[in-house]
Amino acid sequence: MLKLKYLFDNPDLAQMISKNWDCLSTPVFFRISSNVIYTVKKDSKTFFLRFSPQAEKSITSVIAEVEFLMYLSERGFNVCNPVPSKNLKLVEDVYTPWGSYTAVLFPCSRGVQLSKVKLDNYSAELMGKTLGKLHKLSCQYVPKKFKRKNHDAILDEVSELAQKYGLEDVLTSAVIIRDELDTLPKDSKNYGLIHYDFETDNLFIDSENQNISVIDFDDSHYNWYVLDIERALNSILEQSGDKEFNDLKSSFIAGYSSERSIDERILEKLPLLTAYANLYGYTRIYDSVFEKWNNEPQWIGELRTHINSLLDERKKVFLEYTAKK
Repeated sequence: MLKLKYLFDNPDLAQMISKNWDCLSTPVFFRISSNVIYTVKKDSKTFFLRFSPQAEKSITSVIAEVEFLMYLSERGFNVCNPVPSKNLKLVEDVYTPWGSYTAVLFPCSRGVQLSKVKLDNYSAELMGKTLGKLHKLSCQYVPKKFKRKNHDAILDEVSELAQKYGLEDVLTSAVIIRDELDTLPKDSKNYGLIHYDFETDNLFIDSENQNISVIDFDDSHYNWYVLDIERALNSILEQSGDKEFNDLKSSFIAGYSSERSIDERILEKLPLLTAYANLYGYTRIYDSVFEKWNNEPQWIGELRTHINSLLDERKKVFLEYTAKK
């Protein structure tokens, strides 16, 4: 997520950024998390204006994300293509009184957000099949200009932040998890550019056309493909609960396997990948909320309470794993 100082509705900033696209309505605040998102209308259609401060996220990472999206779209995979700006750019570099921002405009996805429907074997299988197709294309992907980070670079960042904030338990866990990951088999079939956030709130199911479209490749990076499976299964578990999970898991795996095989050697290491994901998430969130101010508004205090509970959950997961090593 973005640092707390960026989590404010700023309509003037949104209006200024939206002017890079033609015939847009006044932006309406939607949400802020790892990006700032406003909805805008053009020709009676709704679009999502997504932007982030370059102090938080480099423009090259956004360009790399968009390049991957275009590659997938050109090969028939269901993603939302960015809308060109008045300058015919898919990614805009915008200088504002509040700093430099990177902005992208996306159309709405067709279908219903999968997190808002009751998961069944059909939707779980289709979810797995979609991820299998994504990984099959990713295996063949060669970046044109910019390349996303890999897991080693991310663990470097985790370690740097742990040292910065004096988080000795995080630093120790990062070393253990990196050493464990270094023992995993790694080749072009089991390691590549993953989505990393392949969860039901980023998937839109179109039952009429029997397909799923995928959004939010913002966190994509190079890692073992099974990590996407782990994130997807974790999302299914959170949405469905323990009672239905095993059946849905079987359907998901069946759908994925219909598109490409799963490296069972890596699948056996799901607890390690879960620990990695929680370590990474913990450190990013900790960095985002570390800065504090006097007389903070009430909503920030309430947000801090919620975030602290998330931090505790994530920390428990990776510490329990590394304590056994």
